[in-house]
Formats: sequence, C-alpha cells, structure tokens
Amino acid sequence: MTKRNRGRWCTVLSAFGLSAGIGACGVSSEEVPTGSEVEIEHQENLTAAACTPYLGQQCYWMENTSGSYCWVPATWVSSFYDCYAQDSCDGGLSRSGGGCYKWADCSGCTRYPWQ
Repeated sequence: MTKRNRGRWCTVLSAFGLSAGIGACGVSSEEVPTGSEVEIEHQENLTAAACTPYLGQQCYWMENTSGSYCWVPATWVSSFYDCYAQDSCDGGLSRSGGGCYKWADCSGCTRYPWQ
C-alpha cells in the first residue's frame, strides 16, 4: 500500500471512528499530540462524533444549521466542476455565495484539490 493510499485509508477509518492502530497509519510516537494540541484534537473529535459519516466520492457541503458544521452530501451538485463552482471557502468560484463545498471520497476525507 502506498503512503498516499494508506493515508486515505486511515482517513476513511478515522471518519467512521475506527482505529487502524497507530503503527498501521504510520504515526510515530513523536507525532502523538500533547498539551494544548490534545485539547484542540479533543474538540475536533467531539465535533466529528456529532456528524453522521457518509461514504462515496461526491460533492460535500458543510451544513450550517446543526451547529456542528458537518460535511453532508450536496445531492444538488452532480459533478466535480459544479462542486468547484459552488465552493466559496477553498479556492472555488464562489457561486454559492458563501457555502463551503469539497469533492472527496467520504464526508470526513480530505478534499481533492480544485487544480
């Protein structure tokens, strides 16, 4: 498994609250967070736990009604280009007027770069 694929696999596993083990995901003991980093990670994990995970390569929209700001499927967006056009947060064309969109393999996965 390549490093990139292992990273994606670990991201998918973590998005669903599954642990592949520190060693399996290539995290060394030096990379384990401490101090205030633990508090930040704890808050991020609480937010992620409040979100329903979704699988599938598609466009995701960061909802803004629950207070958790979860990535949910943008069922009204059917293509990578349309997703790029809607994104107003990370280099898209801002046609949504302020919404955050990403194209990814799952709701908790890292976005694909627009370019």
